[in-house]
Amino acid sequence: MRNSIYGKAIWDRKISLISTSIAMFVFAVMYASLHKTFMSEMSSLANTIPPELSAVLGDISAAASPEGFLNIELYSLFLPFTVAITGITFAAKAIGKEEDSGTLELLLASPISRSKIIVQKLAAIKFTLVFIAFSAWLGAALGKSLFVFDVNLGHVALASLAVFLLGMVYAMAALAGQGVTGKIGIGMGVGAGLLVLTYFADIVSKLVDSLDFLKFLSPFYYMDMANVINGDGKVVNFVVLLGLTVVLYLIAHAGFVNRDTGV
Repeated sequence: MRNSIYGKAIWDRKISLISTSIAMFVFAVMYASLHKTFMSEMSSLANTIPPELSAVLGDISAAASPEGFLNIELYSLFLPFTVAITGITFAAKAIGKEEDSGTLELLLASPISRSKIIVQKLAAIKFTLVFIAFSAWLGAALGKSLFVFDVNLGHVALASLAVFLLGMVYAMAALAGQGVTGKIGIGMGVGAGLLVLTYFADIVSKLVDSLDFLKFLSPFYYMDMANVINGDGKVVNFVVLLGLTVVLYLIAHAGFVNRDTGV
């Protein structure tokens, strides 16, 4: 596995990948075990939540259902941010770390093309984010078998797919920033900056009617988790997230392939 660019990229991040995935798995199992205990309190709690907090957490009353509870506790915020931040960090360093350490020179001196290098790095990023996103699904599946938690696992799988696609958007933004400039810091800044700005654009659009249009600028709007996890997601939203990922990757690819790295 470590003999390929793809395998080495995953191997180098094995500890963070495993620990993060275990955490998401455990959280999903834990929330499955707690749902029955808190289910009856959700409706009354919803009446005490201010609009500003509801914009962040979503409809608390929907948490009476297993899917709604999993959405509020894990899929609406915690898991997406974990996957996105992991993707940003990995993508910014995927090639940037090779450049800073000098190992990129060795790769470029070999018969391996620049296109093959970045494609294999892309594959490693995708594997990492899929693994983390679907660790939560595995936790939900185990929780369903152990506790009174009648969640629809097909819907949860679609929710994990939506989280993966969301994470890929921000990861590719970071890869593009680094690919064009050669700077890890810029890659991190582009990915993280986009994450923060678009998340708040989504929140503001829910709070201010006149700024409702801002939601269309946010990948979080297209993730549409409240609907996806209940089986009401729209295919077009998945297509938009995939399209954004492809466009940003093409920018990263062109930037890295055409940039002068001094080799």
